[in-house]
Amino acid sequence: MSKDEYLITDAPLKALTVFAMPMILGSFFQQVYNMADSIIVGQFVGSSALAAVGACAALTNVFICVALGAGVGAGVLVSRYFGAKNYGKMKTIVSTSLLSFLVLSVVLGVFGFSFSRAMMSGLQTPADILEDAVLYLCVYFVGFPFLFMYNILSTMFTSIGESRIPLGLLIFSSILNIFMDLWMVAGLGLGVFCAVRQDAFSHRNHWINFHAISSRTAAQNMVYYWLNLLRCAVQRCSTVYGTGSGNMLKKFGAVCLAAVLLLTGCSLRPQENGSKGQSISRPAVESAELQFTHPAAGDTVAVFDTSAGVFRAVLFPEKAPQACDNFIGLVQQGYYNCLTVSRVENQFVVEAGQGADGKGSTIWKGSRYPVEASDSLHHYAGALCMGVDASGACASVFYVVESLPGDQSVTQELTDQMNAAGYRAEVVSAYQTAGGAPYLDYTDTVFGQVYEGMDIVDTIAQTAVDENQKPTTDITINSVSIETYQ
Repeated sequence: MSKDEYLITDAPLKALTVFAMPMILGSFFQQVYNMADSIIVGQFVGSSALAAVGACAALTNVFICVALGAGVGAGVLVSRYFGAKNYGKMKTIVSTSLLSFLVLSVVLGVFGFSFSRAMMSGLQTPADILEDAVLYLCVYFVGFPFLFMYNILSTMFTSIGESRIPLGLLIFSSILNIFMDLWMVAGLGLGVFCAVRQDAFSHRNHWINFHAISSRTAAQNMVYYWLNLLRCAVQRCSTVYGTGSGNMLKKFGAVCLAAVLLLTGCSLRPQENGSKGQSISRPAVESAELQFTHPAAGDTVAVFDTSAGVFRAVLFPEKAPQACDNFIGLVQQGYYNCLTVSRVENQFVVEAGQGADGKGSTIWKGSRYPVEASDSLHHYAGALCMGVDASGACASVFYVVESLPGDQSVTQELTDQMNAAGYRAEVVSAYQTAGGAPYLDYTDTVFGQVYEGMDIVDTIAQTAVDENQKPTTDITINSVSIETYQ
């Protein structure tokens, strides 16, 4: 089990303590960060300058709250798909969030810079500190995109269980801010301008030092990879606007420079599964659980004829009626015929069914249907399941769980968690033999079980894939048919 997954494998108290302590210490250093500005400005510049900085606090907090709220919203989706090991969707969310919030931060920065005087006047700032307050805000908003994006990236890391990296960066930034404040305020006499300039400078260094401090885990590389889009964006801007476009473009370029540094030596999750035909010994499962007592005469089965071979799965319409109705209806319409496998993660899942538009469909004119969780059906190896979209509903996308048998996928920690969660002994025993992904139980719909041709699924899972987990050589579903087991 990866160290990224300690939140779902360690004892709850230990996991929460390890996760929360860096965040608590981070809040402390953030307060030290703010206190240092106030103390240094008050001691070396004067009470008026301190009052000017304080007068801006309420306004700057409003803008920071936007960043925090945006980061938390994106982090919920990132953590959801990270926990489900659906890295393809996770990367889409990360890239969309980073680009969207970068644009938003620039828009808010331009707005704040342009209306600093109007906002401070609207807050009835005393005339004797108005000019200092406006100067502070103007410089603050020039550096606002760095501060905004730091909060977004910090949330991205905490959403995958890595709360120590943001703490390390915050400590570095706080110390740097104090020393630079002392030098530039006390030594160079730059006054209130320097205090806020150092805030922006320190947050810029948050970006640059993500590369120097972070340890490259597979999940973190998902975040790093999509920062490449920022680099591409600045290259495009440089091509169009050249080098004389002013300070705002330079600031934007500095953001992307940090992204480039993050990308140095970075790669996606390694995919060394290009060797085909490696046999996986899967033991027979002696269990009274529904998925291992079928098929029986009269059961409905699905036959998947693929370019890699044929495999068969028994369906359970009584336990997952909507999933089975939709799947069978789409099969009868020929929906799955000639589609290709869209996602492969060796020793985890094989997924297909997105359709030509990449969105999936249903027999109900595209309307989605809810997850049908059942205590009778679980994510054992070979389970045929319906995937969920970003809304948490199901359509045509299905996957087969391809986890390794026994403790190669179901570790002792997972076994202990299942027992603590009240799983039936029969279910735990079946997982210990067959293997699987118990962390997906009650979140996705299981509607069938592969009973023949699991070696074909294993072969598909071992094919080489690109950075999006799509096979580099198409694996085609020639046809899917519905039969009655004899």
